[in-house]
Amino acid sequence: MIPNSYLTFPLIQTAITVYFFFIILAQRPDIQAKAQAEVDEVVGRERLPTFEDRERMPYLAALTKEILRCHPVVPMGIPHSTLEDDIHDGYFIPKGSTILANIWYAVQFFSRFSRLTRRH
Repeated sequence: MIPNSYLTFPLIQTAITVYFFFIILAQRPDIQAKAQAEVDEVVGRERLPTFEDRERMPYLAALTKEILRCHPVVPMGIPHSTLEDDIHDGYFIPKGSTILANIWYAVQFFSRFSRLTRRH
């Protein structure tokens, strides 16, 4: 049997993203007006947008990405485990340690992390 959390997590993710989307639009009527104008120009008022319309709505796509950047659904990321002993910034991290990346902090202060590179 699959635990209930596996079934509800995608719903919660979507609800959180939509929640922040509407909060930002309510706080910034200028952004809402620009997004609405783009939707009206691409699809008009007679139908709803479809996935095929996404390429012609770059502002709305950028707005969605910015909301996901500012309010990540999983702010502490998915747990990872080290495969070998490691030293990071002078800290010893033993093999098998569980590592949680603070994604929220990283996206808020990206300039502090620009020096980081992928090792493999």
